[in-house]
Amino acid sequence: MDNLQYTTTKKRIELEKRHFPKGVAIEMICLLDEVELLLSKAYQSGYQVAERMVSQEWNNNSCLGYAVLAAEMMGLDETFTSKLVRSMNNRFDSKTLEEANQAYCNSDY
Repeated sequence: MDNLQYTTTKKRIELEKRHFPKGVAIEMICLLDEVELLLSKAYQSGYQVAERMVSQEWNNNSCLGYAVLAAEMMGLDETFTSKLVRSMNNRFDSKTLEEANQAYCNSDY
């Protein structure tokens, strides 16, 4: 039994004692087993999504792609979209990621 399994088992026993002081019926054990399995699957799924997101590196072209997609979704014309992309390219060269983050966080958007 690894450390995580030991900790999980120990916590489960503590929960059973706290919430079922008179003992645990077989139906309750089945329910607890099912809840434990569902929580484990949810944790693993969230971990996998986070792992995929962390592996994605910042890419200026991807950022520009988001801007183009948003402009298209809003029905903005090509002239405006082109100006937006050129302006964003200029900002990439003159602002750091942190400065851009702060500009967004401090904005009304």
